[in-house]
Amino acid sequence: MTADELEQARAEALANSVQGRRGEGVDSYRAQLTRCVGLVLDLFDKTDDLRNFDPTTLVSAPELVEAARFLCAPPISADDLNSLSGYAVAKRKQIDLPAAGAAASVLRALFDPVRLPWVANGGAASQHDKRVAVMWTAGLWAAELQRTARRTTESRRQKDAVFGALKAAGFTEQPRRRALNTLDELPRGTFCDETLMDGAKCDVPVRLLDGRLLAIECKVSNSAINSVKRLLRETGNKAERWRDAFGQQALPAAVLSGVYRLGNLVEAQDTLQITIFWEHDLQKLGAFVTSAR
Repeated sequence: MTADELEQARAEALANSVQGRRGEGVDSYRAQLTRCVGLVLDLFDKTDDLRNFDPTTLVSAPELVEAARFLCAPPISADDLNSLSGYAVAKRKQIDLPAAGAAASVLRALFDPVRLPWVANGGAASQHDKRVAVMWTAGLWAAELQRTARRTTESRRQKDAVFGALKAAGFTEQPRRRALNTLDELPRGTFCDETLMDGAKCDVPVRLLDGRLLAIECKVSNSAINSVKRLLRETGNKAERWRDAFGQQALPAAVLSGVYRLGNLVEAQDTLQITIFWEHDLQKLGAFVTSAR
């Protein structure tokens, strides 16, 4: 694609992203917020407004670990809680007492003193302070859940669209496999879901009719800065790795939607030699795979 063509496609993807976000509405967030408020209140009730943050509470109600993570300043990630506590405690359906004790110790030390002044001062919570803390915490948590749900939905939508375009072009979906070590493990005219190629996950490997392997990465970017990570770093590093493993038989590609900088697109295409397709124009992907014979 020329720079002008990339700019036109980039602008259309941006417009689609803006339109999608505006049409999202608040119903999903409101539902998340209501659920989070209930769980935060449950945590407060079970711990005497956090003054008795006992590990046994986390043993009996491990789902409350998630609520407690968002009481920290700043909220602690699941991975960080696991690392700091020395146990796999976040997002678990069962937690034993030693793990709960370690997690409770970490969480107590990181509780937000601004949001939870009575905990910091060793006193009782006023109704006002409690209400503010509950809504503040639930809002942080619900926003994070909403962002995660949006990313999951966007990624699944994009991959489904790619699958649809490949099937419309006459390609057949193969069962998902753990790894693809040689080209002939994937028959010509077929594709499959996420598979390791030389140790790096490929979103959609496609065996073209001429025998080459089109390695498609599905990328949704929500900011111009994020496009550097999604396209240049993640996809670019994989492209180099796959060419080293499979030579010129590997054709790294990316299906894009969302927000991208023109300069990053030009670099990905011209320097990193990544073939770019757009989610809003997947007819070009179909035309490419049918013509490669």
